[in-house]
Amino acid sequence: KVSHLVLPESYLRAKTYGQNVVIDTNIYPAKDQNISLLGKIFYGKHPRINMAIKTAEIEFNDMLILAKAFLDSLSIYNELDKITATGSLVADCNIKTNFKKLRSNGSVIIKNGGLIVSGIGKVLADANINLILDNNILDIKDSSLYINESKVDINGKIDEKSVADININANQVP
Repeated sequence: KVSHLVLPESYLRAKTYGQNVVIDTNIYPAKDQNISLLGKIFYGKHPRINMAIKTAEIEFNDMLILAKAFLDSLSIYNELDKITATGSLVADCNIKTNFKKLRSNGSVIIKNGGLIVSGIGKVLADANINLILDNNILDIKDSSLYINESKVDINGKIDEKSVADININANQVP
């Protein structure tokens, strides 16, 4: 139980030593939605990541509600009740990199993502992001979002040698 939310049993285990973090996490932001992270991060002189990420379809607004409940349970002032999130994320991937070489497989898909802030309006809308991690390449395909009312298109890739070739096309973003 987090604040007023009653959720399935979840855990977040992070073991740190020196510049290493070992993560083993299974969090439920809502009854039938879980996020599993398992891996290691080294953030020293030669950083590297080895991480497996798997989720059910996660609704962004449920993540926002969980974050607010968590902060409220710790009596940390926040204004997350002024934000509404739309859309969802599904991930099933493995990433291993030393930021010079990339080994990966799977995907991370964001569908219809958005943020609405009370008093401001739509800040982000219609975010549809397709990150395909097959064949040791992070491929960004047919991805776009709207910032305020301006469309931003994103396409490109990061290859197995961590060389990025990403095209971001935006017109009149405020």
